[in-house]
Amino acid sequence: GAPAAPRDEAATAQAVFAALQENGFLPLAYAEEGGTAELALAGGDYRSLAQVASRVLRAVQPALPRDIEMLRLRWWQARVEVAVLEIPRAALEAVARNRASPEEAWATARLLPATGAITPGAVENEGPFWSWQAGPRVNMALGDPSRTLRWQAGVALGGRIELGAGWALAASVQQSLLGNLEGGLPSDSRLPHVRSDYARYAREGSTALSTLYAERIWNAGPDLFARGTAGWLEPMFAGFSSEILWRPVDKPFAIGLDLNWVTQRAFDQRLGLRDYSVVTGHASLYAELPWWNLYGILRAGRYLAGDWGVTVELGRRFDSGIEVGGFATFTDVSAARFGEGSFDKGIYVRLPLDLFGRASRARGTALIRPVQRDGGQMLAVDNPLWEVSRDGRADALSRGMAGFGR
Repeated sequence: GAPAAPRDEAATAQAVFAALQENGFLPLAYAEEGGTAELALAGGDYRSLAQVASRVLRAVQPALPRDIEMLRLRWWQARVEVAVLEIPRAALEAVARNRASPEEAWATARLLPATGAITPGAVENEGPFWSWQAGPRVNMALGDPSRTLRWQAGVALGGRIELGAGWALAASVQQSLLGNLEGGLPSDSRLPHVRSDYARYAREGSTALSTLYAERIWNAGPDLFARGTAGWLEPMFAGFSSEILWRPVDKPFAIGLDLNWVTQRAFDQRLGLRDYSVVTGHASLYAELPWWNLYGILRAGRYLAGDWGVTVELGRRFDSGIEVGGFATFTDVSAARFGEGSFDKGIYVRLPLDLFGRASRARGTALIRPVQRDGGQMLAVDNPLWEVSRDGRADALSRGMAGFGR
């Protein structure tokens, strides 16, 4: 009769998919190749690849055939593959049973270049896939001469539908509830008002369409990522944004290039546009530094007000996942023309929300600028490729190896 293997593999795939979904993951594909089971998946509430591997094995262990000795995990974020991890099944099982340390599991793991190439003949989970999130939103501005701190609190609701082949549609809305941000003084900037009219945006856009765009993110080659986004990209600008990033999996650096053509949005943050347009973009170098978990980012290019210059960023990532950093931007705008503050600078803190008890990949960010001016300002898109792909690197796997035991 006909061989049973294809039927058995399909049945195994369905059992694996069901187990992954029950544990909060989005299964994408399953294939068996010799003694290796290949699982492509996205989602989940875990921010380290090591913890994803541990949780995936626990979820699918009852569904996997006994003769599967190796797991190949293809980890996807924003519908692009960011990591390929091969690890012996026995190594993960030993850690789960407290017979080995997470360090021993890490020593047996192997990271491969991310290519997005699912094994031919794999059982695939057909889309489209929906996701949505809702939560509080706080915007702050320092340096207003009439008030030390201006702020606005509200709620935001966002949704995304994945259409396949890296394509997606996304939108988000925000409703302001409390605060005094709308009372800020009118801008006196001598540059195009690309950010300094924040008070007017807050006043006229209390109910705002924050974003509405179509996007494609894909693997353009081994460890080469590409993105194209078109629509209403952020609260103040609409247009087209493109980006490419080379992020070698086993190197402590990445190189990126983005190019954007954008038009300023109307103050009510609906669908209207204003008459200011600009081409902006940067070449960027991202580097993990060999001291104290420091990282640095260097960008050079053209900013939203048409000024040219460089941005230097330095941050530190702690074992808890908390990041603290600062940046400074120097452009061809003189200090006198820039206005109060002389040049753009700020500090930030990023807090992983799983520190508060519930598993989550989400992070809260607090950004403090002494004063909001128009020089040195960059476009803010939802899925910059460095943020999408950074957790799939060898350095991140090493730093998060304790996750093999969680």
